[in-house]
Amino acid sequence: MSLTNGTTYFVNIRAYDIAENQSTMVSSDGLTIDLTPPEIGIVYDGIGTDINLSNDATTASANWSGFVDPLSGIESYEYVLGSTSGSSDIIDWTDNGTSSSILGHSGLSLQHAEWYYFTVRATDLAGNVSGVSTSDGFVIDIYPGPPTFVSMTFDTAAELLSLTNDRVVDIVLSEPSTSMEYEMTSIFPVTHTSSLDSDSIQINLNAPFASLDTLMFSISNLTDMVGLDSSYSFTIYTKLIADYNDDGLIDVNDLTTFSTAWMAEDSAMELG
Repeated sequence: MSLTNGTTYFVNIRAYDIAENQSTMVSSDGLTIDLTPPEIGIVYDGIGTDINLSNDATTASANWSGFVDPLSGIESYEYVLGSTSGSSDIIDWTDNGTSSSILGHSGLSLQHAEWYYFTVRATDLAGNVSGVSTSDGFVIDIYPGPPTFVSMTFDTAAELLSLTNDRVVDIVLSEPSTSMEYEMTSIFPVTHTSSLDSDSIQINLNAPFASLDTLMFSISNLTDMVGLDSSYSFTIYTKLIADYNDDGLIDVNDLTTFSTAWMAEDSAMELG
């Protein structure tokens, strides 16, 4: 017997008694031949609109649509989660019933700045298994948002830069970062260097510095491990030469300080 895919067949039965009286024919409700697997749909990361980034390293969600089986219908879905497209190294094939979403598969240990992908397949009521459909992936970011300045070892609001001493400015960042663009401009020439070391920035300023100079710093495209970036700027002012008490004036108090230093042969005061 050769049956045709997509065709519904019926069993028809009638009975005869000993007197050869014929009964009314009775038919089954039909059997449709389904040899075709379900059509695959689209898989989205997250619980709604597709996401590309997640701040949760212990729970992952996905949803999908467009899986269709016109002959026998969808009986169940299965899903996996992998660290590469189509793989199952994080979550192996898991039955999800007829639900077209995973609202938080928990107990995971996902890694910061790593990408992960959900893959889904469907099985119809005839036991045919579809091909797989894989999401475009999402990256784990355990530090929400772009990098920020946490602290800096120079109080730009209250501190002035000494004219005679080298200075190191350390900036602590909110998260590990991979790159930045650095620029410093000043009225007078200043020898300076900068470096980025994961979650900190170091700026080295080499004395001497000009009196009443303005050092303007720009740190742009400060980029974290998942590609989010931010920009910051700040200004450092140098001291006024001969203003030994940093009150913005050169007066008798400064003259007294200079005279005392002169008598003590303290040459540092000669440069302010």
